Amino acid sequence: MMSWRKVFSIIAVLSVLVSGALLYPVRAQETSEPLVTDRPDFTESAETIPRGRVQIESGVTFDRSEDERASTFGEVLVRISTGDRSELRIGVPSYLRGRGAGEKASGFDDLFLGAKFVLKKGGGRKPQYALLVGTPVPTGSREVAERRYQPEAVLAVAFDISDRVAFSTNFGGVRASDGGERFSQAFGSASLGFGLAEKWSAYLEAYAFNRTEPGGDSQQFVNTGVTYLINNDFQLDARIGRGLNDGRETFFGFGASRRF
Repeated sequence: MMSWRKVFSIIAVLSVLVSGALLYPVRAQETSEPLVTDRPDFTESAETIPRGRVQIESGVTFDRSEDERASTFGEVLVRISTGDRSELRIGVPSYLRGRGAGEKASGFDDLFLGAKFVLKKGGGRKPQYALLVGTPVPTGSREVAERRYQPEAVLAVAFDISDRVAFSTNFGGVRASDGGERFSQAFGSASLGFGLAEKWSAYLEAYAFNRTEPGGDSQQFVNTGVTYLINNDFQLDARIGRGLNDGRETFFGFGASRRF
């Protein structure tokens, strides 16, 4: 079992590397178009990052449901351009910590590898379509990670309703695993984004799963959040949401994203 000292050493190194990357000045290479991120909402965007660029998105989330508590630290997604309409996506393992029913568990989640492809370019009120594919890779802690490949595919669609309001939606499926038991999971989401001011934006979102465990019931969630654009390549975000199910789950988090 990995010692606490080693765990915190790894977290410290990752935090320094990610924080340094996020805070490093990029004004000299700032692009004219603001970055588009896949956080903080659940819905993935239909945009890939510009050709020749790398984008790092990260954050933390705190979750509460009845007598259970969970925290996620990291949420690092590295997006690497592989062309005008494609990108490689690497989900760096997050550090998870949870407690409930007198038990505690902590450790690193699985690595995630994926890709995004723009299927049809859009613009304005013309919809844009993108396909996302990927899977976790069994690398995480046995205490918190499923440690199984779980292939998924997501169709993302987005278009503008007006100059200040945009709509995006996802439809996806996963060959998921819970406690080592396989099951098929479907999900969908809808998100409205609002331009509030020159640097501020907000969103309202709803999303749902047909099940989150074998034989389980459907699960629905709503959440909202804001983003603040420090410059075209640096964005901060915050969000809060809750489940619409019996567990009265609530969650909140914040993060930062940089493009290089």
